[in-house]
Amino acid sequence: MVGTTTTRLLKSGIRHLIAVLRLYDPPTFRHSQRVAFLACSTGRWLGWDPGSLRLLAVAGLLHDVGKLAVDREILHKPGRLTGEEWQAIRRHPATGAQLVKRVTGSSRIAAWVRSHHERWDGAGYPDGLAGPAIPLGSRVLAVADAFDAMVVGRPYHRRRITVEAALEEIEHQAGRQFDPEVARAFIAMMNARAVLRTGPGGR
Repeated sequence: MVGTTTTRLLKSGIRHLIAVLRLYDPPTFRHSQRVAFLACSTGRWLGWDPGSLRLLAVAGLLHDVGKLAVDREILHKPGRLTGEEWQAIRRHPATGAQLVKRVTGSSRIAAWVRSHHERWDGAGYPDGLAGPAIPLGSRVLAVADAFDAMVVGRPYHRRRITVEAALEEIEHQAGRQFDPEVARAFIAMMNARAVLRTGPGGR
């Protein structure tokens, strides 16, 4: 009974945290939904077990929850951000990890959220982790997050580009920004989805 009650409370806490994000910034909420879907699709391609995929889905939905602490004027500012504004943006993974740990009690999910902006070459944030030191879930989220940012665009970051161009960029950044194995899996997964949508005869 205690276990069932705890599970219900956790699920309720996660739902409420997602609901707050949806109310605070609908574009970030929709982005998080897409990232969760893309990350889980990649995880399945990599052969993840159902339990790990469920954790990855939660991490995807909550990976940007730290942006609740960022002013919406910064999130939607057109054009370049100031150095101070970039610092506010760059704090969101650590803030998000703290929120996720409190709500879910899962150190694993919190670690994935904290490290989703780390880079394979060590030039990411907030901790400058590199290569295998970055949690695998974070490496999957990083590719899904970057892909969605490229194809949808962000006011302060970049203009949207085509799916094809985004996949080329992920391939180019494999071994630099992204775990090369995860990048290859993501590209293969997306290409397989394209074939399923259009059929083997092309578009």
